[in-house]
Amino acid sequence: MGSPLGPLMANVFMCSIEDKLVERNLMPSLCHWFVDDCITSHSSIASTEAFLSTLNRLHQSFQFNMELEVDGVLPFLGATLMNKNGWLETMVYKVIKPTNTGLMLHYDSHVDINYKKSPVLSMFNEHAFRLSSSWELFMLHAF
Repeated sequence: MGSPLGPLMANVFMCSIEDKLVERNLMPSLCHWFVDDCITSHSSIASTEAFLSTLNRLHQSFQFNMELEVDGVLPFLGATLMNKNGWLETMVYKVIKPTNTGLMLHYDSHVDINYKKSPVLSMFNEHAFRLSSSWELFMLHAF
């Protein structure tokens, strides 16, 4: 961890896992990877558990776990995916931990004003706005 080669090596390893699945014709029709996170769609919980078992047998030192959709909602990579009658809606996934103070950078700190504006603009523009599939969902988490 921390090495500049870390992401590259993780990607190479995950590509080898994906190649094994393709070779054995075990790749689901919907399967998207982001480093070690994967989202798939299956017809039943049993087929989902079978796929998880297959993944966990592909390499002895690597164990996957899974989260299932609950009430049409699935958190994935900082986003909340919502199944709305077959349509996918997205918004920011926000977890409030007991240690979260909500403070990113104190405004009275001796830091240039651009550094004070940047985290807020980034959170709104790059994070909340782009992850929200509608204006209503953006506004739900904007304030």
